[in-house]
Amino acid sequence: MERSLTHAQRGASAYGTYRRTGSSATLEEALSEFRSAVDSSPPGAPELPLHLSRLRIALQARHKRYGDPADEDAAIDVGLRAARLMPVPHPDRAAVLTALGPALLGRFTRTRDTDDLDKAVEACREAVAAPAHSTASHAGHLYNLALVLRARFADSGRREDLDTAVNAVQEAVDLTPVGHADRLSFLLLLAACRRERFRVDEDRAKLDAAVAALAEAAAGDHPDRARCLSMLGDTLRERFALGDRRCDIDASVTTAQQAVALRACRETSRGFQLRGSLKWYGETGGDRGRPGCEVPGVVAASGRASASAGHRGGGAVAGAWWDQARRCRGRGSGGHGLARSG
Repeated sequence: MERSLTHAQRGASAYGTYRRTGSSATLEEALSEFRSAVDSSPPGAPELPLHLSRLRIALQARHKRYGDPADEDAAIDVGLRAARLMPVPHPDRAAVLTALGPALLGRFTRTRDTDDLDKAVEACREAVAAPAHSTASHAGHLYNLALVLRARFADSGRREDLDTAVNAVQEAVDLTPVGHADRLSFLLLLAACRRERFRVDEDRAKLDAAVAALAEAAAGDHPDRARCLSMLGDTLRERFALGDRRCDIDASVTTAQQAVALRACRETSRGFQLRGSLKWYGETGGDRGRPGCEVPGVVAASGRASASAGHRGGGAVAGAWWDQARRCRGRGSGGHGLARSG
């Protein structure tokens, strides 16, 4: 036991150094020490599940760094073994189980083995049912459950998976106070699930809920704000198609303008955030008869930003989209069908 603990302590120290410095040598050292801790633990040793859990974390870190599928497979196998060895009331069991969910989901995207998807859902369900260290931890378990259920819905079309995903991530949002670092991720997943629910049953209230979640996500000052604004604009355009609410398409254009203005947005993708809004704006009449329309200024800003970043043809591309929007607007009343930009 003493030998295994020594290896575990060395591994933890090496992994901490890797986290601070990013040194691949210290990551390899951590893996070696964690493996030695596992190998030197006798069967049934109470510390074995913890050693396995640490080994899983290090293997997952190497997979994230290098993308070797063998590391992903090994991390999942070690995690499943750790979970099996932990008694149901073990304080760390929920954390191990909830980490297995996204890992199995990641492998599913590579192999398309639906057994991994089912195992991911089962692991996350157990994590939600197990005692959590804190309310924040429980909210994270709910989020992971919603994540894997949404993926299984996308694969199989099982409506009950989507319904449960919505309920789980809504509870995660409700448990997480405004300003918490995790609330943004929860809101984005909630909006995506609500939007998919709308597409299943065409209940406008689901789309309204998605807009509300994205509006909150886009209101904060954070590095992902440009992405949130882009998602909000896209959802507003979808809602506009339902009933010709002009305020929705106006707000969509405004969010595109704000997204373009944010430095956090990648220079090479700024024009793409405008494309959908400009196309819809032109099709629905745009600035016809309205003085001081801001849309040409948005396109000009996109062109300047792209040019300043060295994005070849950025201004020309944005200008072409604006020309397309004007041509659509000039055809007449403009269709209100849900146009998808290609």
